[in-house]
Amino acid sequence: MTGFLGPNGAGKSTTMRMILGLDRPTSGSAAIDGKPFAEAEKPLTLAGSLLDADAAHPGRTARNHLLALAASNRIPTDRVGAVLDEVGLSAVEGRESRPSLSECASASGSPPHYSGTRWY
Repeated sequence: MTGFLGPNGAGKSTTMRMILGLDRPTSGSAAIDGKPFAEAEKPLTLAGSLLDADAAHPGRTARNHLLALAASNRIPTDRVGAVLDEVGLSAVEGRESRPSLSECASASGSPPHYSGTRWY
């Protein structure tokens, strides 16, 4: 797990976006396990990332949000229940719980790499 700490404007989110292939660096390159993340066949099984804790759809339950992520990343649906258990959201899986839900979405593919940013 990697965390980025720093003041606003320090480049935390930009660095993560470059690692994930969402932005291009002006020079150099970024890779996860030696390959660009954008080339990963099943990205959530390689790395999980939390760029915005409020990114979950506001009307979607925790279970439905994770089911959509599982389907789009070819992750077995039984992993959804396991992730909800792991992060302590099983009791509220039918309700909206965006910050915690976003964090468990990052872990849904059992990635060996996980990074996130927090502003304190």
